[in-house]
Amino acid sequence: MDAPDIINSMPSEVVIGHIFGPSSTSFTNFMLEHWESSPFLIRNQPKYLEAPHAIFSSFMHSLTSEEALPKGLSSILREMVSCPPVALNEIDCLSLLNDVRDTLGSPIIYQQDIRLVKTSMHSKLEEHYFQECSSNGIEGPRSFSTEDILKCEGAYREGYTTAVRGMEFRNSDIAAVTRVIASMFGQLSVGANLYVTPPDSQGLSCHYDDHCVFVCQLYGAKQWTVYPKPIIELPRLYECLEVPQELLVQSRQILLTEGDVLYLPRGFAHEACTVVDLGESSKFNKSSVHLTLAIEVEPPFDVHSLSSLAFLPSIGWEGFAHIALYLWSQKKGSDTFAHDASGMLSISVNILHVAMRLLSSTEPVFRKACLAAASSLPIDTIEWHEKNQRATFKLVSDKINELCSFTDSLEYLQKAVERDDDPFHWLRWLQHLNGREVHVHNFCNFTSDRICNILSFINQHKDDAEAAFAHVKSKFCNEDLFDDAKESFKTLHALYKDARLRY
Repeated sequence: MDAPDIINSMPSEVVIGHIFGPSSTSFTNFMLEHWESSPFLIRNQPKYLEAPHAIFSSFMHSLTSEEALPKGLSSILREMVSCPPVALNEIDCLSLLNDVRDTLGSPIIYQQDIRLVKTSMHSKLEEHYFQECSSNGIEGPRSFSTEDILKCEGAYREGYTTAVRGMEFRNSDIAAVTRVIASMFGQLSVGANLYVTPPDSQGLSCHYDDHCVFVCQLYGAKQWTVYPKPIIELPRLYECLEVPQELLVQSRQILLTEGDVLYLPRGFAHEACTVVDLGESSKFNKSSVHLTLAIEVEPPFDVHSLSSLAFLPSIGWEGFAHIALYLWSQKKGSDTFAHDASGMLSISVNILHVAMRLLSSTEPVFRKACLAAASSLPIDTIEWHEKNQRATFKLVSDKINELCSFTDSLEYLQKAVERDDDPFHWLRWLQHLNGREVHVHNFCNFTSDRICNILSFINQHKDDAEAAFAHVKSKFCNEDLFDDAKESFKTLHALYKDARLRY
């Protein structure tokens, strides 16, 4: 399975020009002023709306006339098959395919691949067309039959938005665009969802996302309401909660027309509808088709249960810091441990891993996306990008040195043992550093009895243990570790990205 040969390629400069505008400084300005901090609107560039420059030209062709909807949509749906989600911790593509082999080529499934939803203009509540398959329904997943697909046409006429997940698996041009964007932002993959909304309608209710999105308006127009402050600052995947109504004030109204791109950072509440009071003759009073390109900063590498996802390290700066600490303990820290007869300094490394994990829940910089694996960048941004990444890691190191708490970490470990939990299961992804299985020196190699004995030893020598922790923390934070950590981060990143690409 030679993935690069089966996916179309697209020049990165074309994608960058379409998303960020033709100016050579547009991308740098975006990263400086808006990335993960504020919404950003890029008005359409006429050059990039016309083939061969339009990055979604082949897909737009089937949806460019009013007559094509909803019948054109039904035609597209009939050609689709189910795309099961990729497990976050998957690095073996053959294992992945084996897990889903019984469903390969099966019809699309409601809630997994497609949703038909509308929001009442009065109650502001969402309603599913197939209510028995909604999150509150009693039935399980529903595979779409030909009859169900035909029902989508009726749902469209009743005001329901058709939302299709996984367009990066279903269209070669969309796949090519998402590959470029994933490379630019140093992430494993970028998802693409399609939204087809009939006139005078709203699909999803007001919400915020746990990932950053680029909204690409392909056809018609849509009125967006965007709120200026994040509900949660840089939420991780699956951290989304209900939007408090008292926070929905001072909204910004943005009309997206064909070719426009709207960037929405994770955490910013928004909603959109095709209700635009621009007069009966306006060309904007029609259906809307848009794609959202989702950049997910995933909690990636060893997932055991959804309940623990919100507290797992991400491939953001927290994950990078764990890699740096592991490498330091194995290489540069070896002199520090040479005379560590009691093992207290080695134990302190594990406690510092826990402290960094705890700190990430309160310090947003740890949840920011690490772009150390970014490629396909404009040439004039490469030097700036490198300096920016180094500066961010320095900030992360300073936060660790200043704020990581021995007492809080010890309390976390003791509570985990009392619950009979493995307090280090979330760190096992480190075993794949350098593209191979490696020995990870931490408590996850020990039995629960061994962990209890170590905690007892620490409590008996608490002052010495806390001093050892402070020594290890200071030595680690004052080393120049960026380059080594970056290379290992990129190697690990490539393992997971390759599995996604082959899928």
